[in-house]
Amino acid sequence: MKTKYFFIIILIFLQQITFAQWYSLNVPTTGDLLDLWFNDANTGYVIGNFGKIFKTTDGGENWSEKNSGTNNVLRSIYFTSHNTGYVCGEAGTVLKTTDGGDNWTDIFPGITNFSSIYFVDENLGYLAGSYLELPPGNEYG
Repeated sequence: MKTKYFFIIILIFLQQITFAQWYSLNVPTTGDLLDLWFNDANTGYVIGNFGKIFKTTDGGENWSEKNSGTNNVLRSIYFTSHNTGYVCGEAGTVLKTTDGGDNWTDIFPGITNFSSIYFVDENLGYLAGSYLELPPGNEYG
């Protein structure tokens, strides 16, 4: 019987430890945030709707908005180094930064929606998305 109570007390204690590790970060936006990336414990980024990119340099306590140059939905972010990173999203949006996220350049004027970006190294990356081609001569709608 003592073993059973001891086990229950341990479970309650472990549960409280687990919950104590999570807390909210207040990013100054009302839009949806869809992905995040942290280069280290302090420097991180979140991206989302309306081309929003936010950067923190203090572990998420404060966030500054960066100009992405687009209003498209941004879906995925990946950094290959502390300074070089990529973002992809709807309407073929692929953005690149080489200065730690302070400035972003559109590097791929595409037409498809991208949902994910991943790099093996600084020279080899992959984009995932959707593509739909409708055959000519048919009526749609």
